[in-house]
Amino acid sequence: MWFGDGENITPIHFDAVDNFVVPIFGEKTFYLYPTSKTHFIYPHSISSKGRFNFCEITGCFLSDRKQYTLLEKAKCYKVTIKPGNILYIPVGWLHEVHTHKERGASITSFFNTGQYRCLLWYFLGYQSCRLHEIKRDVAAQEVLYHTNYGNGFYSAYKLIGMNQCWLVAILAGAALESAIMLSISGGYKFLFDVIVEQAKSSICTSLIQNKNWLDWKQIIELAMTEDNNKLVSYDLTKFISEIQEFIINNVKLEKA
Repeated sequence: MWFGDGENITPIHFDAVDNFVVPIFGEKTFYLYPTSKTHFIYPHSISSKGRFNFCEITGCFLSDRKQYTLLEKAKCYKVTIKPGNILYIPVGWLHEVHTHKERGASITSFFNTGQYRCLLWYFLGYQSCRLHEIKRDVAAQEVLYHTNYGNGFYSAYKLIGMNQCWLVAILAGAALESAIMLSISGGYKFLFDVIVEQAKSSICTSLIQNKNWLDWKQIIELAMTEDNNKLVSYDLTKFISEIQEFIINNVKLEKA
């Protein structure tokens, strides 16, 4: 349940699961952006102390558009809701919320199929917050600070030379997971379950037939346990390049 004073603004962010918003009293205006437009809205780094699901900008209508030039390319849906309405916000959709002049209250009902979609990004985000606190590797922290949905492969290559094998594997796996999410319709539980949940999808068929799938699955599972010692025996540069090639050949994403 959310209570807010008049003219309150919730900065632009995305949620880890699908949700319904139901107003109790007062009106709110939502500015919604599809997941395919994330790269135009300056997503925060994944190591930003729990704020990785927010953006660098305060809001698309509150930020300097001369500084944030990509905002002009972001497609926005404006929706105003009041008591008697219900708004569905899909997982991963960026949204900025403005309460009108009067005070408002609403209920949000979060739901999903049992796991986060894009689980690897969330896992990496929480782990990065922890690494930030204990300052285990300043160089790796700096790389993660500048990492977002759009440059995961680039960061993964940089981390190879820092012996951060588990971070490398998670970043590459997260890029694959994101590509799958943007390419198929319907919910799924986790990257490893997608071939069961969406077996009829062309990208999942390609994934099943891909000779490297079992190796990729094993690498990502080791990365989830932060097992650097076992991951050293894998050629992670090849792992990244194989996933990149797979995405290029099987996933049709809108170019920035």
